[in-house]
Amino acid sequence: MKNKKKGVTLIELIITLAIISILITIAFSFFSFSNKTYVRGNDQFDVQSEARLAIDYLTNRLRFATDIEMLSTIPTIDATDEYNYMFISNLDSTLTHSEYNSGNARNVTKLGSNIDTSSYFTSKALNGNQIIEFNIIAMDDKGTDFNLVTEISLPNINLDYSNKKTADTSIDDGIIGIKYKRDYNIAVEVSDDGDGEDDSENPPDENDEEETTPTDEYLDVYVSVTKQNKNSSLTITLQRVSTGTLSSNYSVIENSDTTYKVAFYNVHSVEDSVQVVYKYTIKNNTNNKIIKEGEFTPSNNPEINYTE
Repeated sequence: MKNKKKGVTLIELIITLAIISILITIAFSFFSFSNKTYVRGNDQFDVQSEARLAIDYLTNRLRFATDIEMLSTIPTIDATDEYNYMFISNLDSTLTHSEYNSGNARNVTKLGSNIDTSSYFTSKALNGNQIIEFNIIAMDDKGTDFNLVTEISLPNINLDYSNKKTADTSIDDGIIGIKYKRDYNIAVEVSDDGDGEDDSENPPDENDEEETTPTDEYLDVYVSVTKQNKNSSLTITLQRVSTGTLSSNYSVIENSDTTYKVAFYNVHSVEDSVQVVYKYTIKNNTNNKIIKEGEFTPSNNPEINYTE
């Protein structure tokens, strides 16, 4: 009796193995691509996070400086030099901060690890206020650069006080560092200690008695825009509704391909126990059109997020 069971022919076996090999190759390629994309994205996130940390550190140090000089070269810094220095180091690609330490060895802080030496500072005047702009270019290991721009408003520079300094107004992109000092006898951190005096010219006395129930409050307000177009050029303003006064103490803390974010500092949110109402305006600089505006009370909602 004949056996009618058929086996697998050599051609069928070869075809099956070829199909399996193709599927394995596709799966491996997909896994390899996904892994590379994840690693690259993670590296880019680390670089951008370090750059943002450097920008935050820079902003906190410079915001209330009383004397500033822009530097096109890195100077020789002596321990007895009473100025502080912030510069882009071409030795280790970092934003380096050298701080005066009462004549002792200087306190040196290094931020970032891949900050390109083409990063630069500029200064400009806006509505009577001096502005320092820092254009930071961070590079990842593959050589891809990421550009972040921040603007720092300087309330103690170029104002109508005879004992305050004026920053160098150079706009040369060769400016790679800043020499600055803060004189606590004249530095202004705009706030109100409740004594009825103008604290912008008379900083609070350490011996002033604190009120047990403060009636005024100040806080930082953040307005963030998620960009649909990475080339969008935006401006954000904050205006007190009752007086029409624009908030001038601000800085752009992020200006990336996806996000534009501005921090407004020491916003008067509660006055005499009454919440203050503000209006925010987001304008597209390309066509000079307002794309979003609205009123809000910072004490209830200190952060505004908008998708373009």
